[in-house]
Amino acid sequence: MARYEKAVAIYRIYIENIVLFDNVILNSIEYNFGEEQNQNTILDSQLENLLLPIIQGQKSLQNERKAYPKSSRIFVIAGNAASGKDEIIRALLSMGKLQAKVLPKYTMRQQEPEDGSEMICQYVPKKSYLSKLKANYFSKKTWIEKNLGRMDAKFKNEYKEEFLLFQRQLEEKNQNEYLRFWNIISKKIKNCENEESILNDYFEFNSQYEDLLDIKKTAKILYEEHNAGIYEKYEKRYLIYGNEAKLYGCDITELEDILSKNKFHLVIAASQIEVVNILKKMYGENRIRLIYAHSDISASEFEENATDITKKDKKEEFRRILDDYTKDIAYYNHVTIYAKSQLTYEQTSKEEELVDQMFRLLRAY
Repeated sequence: MARYEKAVAIYRIYIENIVLFDNVILNSIEYNFGEEQNQNTILDSQLENLLLPIIQGQKSLQNERKAYPKSSRIFVIAGNAASGKDEIIRALLSMGKLQAKVLPKYTMRQQEPEDGSEMICQYVPKKSYLSKLKANYFSKKTWIEKNLGRMDAKFKNEYKEEFLLFQRQLEEKNQNEYLRFWNIISKKIKNCENEESILNDYFEFNSQYEDLLDIKKTAKILYEEHNAGIYEKYEKRYLIYGNEAKLYGCDITELEDILSKNKFHLVIAASQIEVVNILKKMYGENRIRLIYAHSDISASEFEENATDITKKDKKEEFRRILDDYTKDIAYYNHVTIYAKSQLTYEQTSKEEELVDQMFRLLRAY
């Protein structure tokens, strides 16, 4: 218990002083049998990759901490599906509107339960199917209200607190069309139904989606590095990254104007170092800050609890994204740590501590 309480205290110190930490070495991985005894563990690799650029003169150590010049920055947040980056994005969209703007992200995949307004997916739930579920919801809602209305008024008044609790429980059980939709989809996934048939039967093309593949093939290339680049078409600029089977992209047309006027910070969720390199070339190294979002949720915990259609692909990314962090640790500016032991989507104090870290970073810059 004493060790646990000390760990909690250290975590609080980290949260309150996150801008003072230059680097964070992470020891969070599901080792294969015997792998933890290897001479080159993930800890060894992080330490080596952190020190080598300094030894080779590619990076320098500062003798004293200088205050960050106050100016608009582009924060690029990298992390796996359960890292806490989605919680950070949601908090910025609701509470951080005056401090930062989250760039909407186009994606070739279909919409998923936790996607917010910042995600513009190629495929979204079919309107016709949602309409049926909405009709079912209102029909059940009317039936519940009708039966509650039949209860004796004196009885309801005498047991007012209990009655209101019961009423609220019934309303929560009667899910709206969106909750009903994702509940149906998650059951189909658990029953191992074909993902392609789910996509065809329950989703339709999103008219707001920009054809990333077409832009990449036909637009003027401004910068390009491996599987990432900045492209210009019809006086608009796009940051596009990933492979042709799985592209992501952002409209960055207004970025230069926002940075020049120091209006507010910008936030992009992307887990490729090439994205950061290209943005640095385009807008200058001092304007870009790379953040690694880390959580103790394991790949197996994610697979067990998540309802995402693409959770199999996301599980496979867990090790790759952590390996990418290990390889490029010297080039990450900050790490947010989501101290959460299991994957759930409700609001928790741990989520507030995670958001606290991000807002402290925004204030520091």
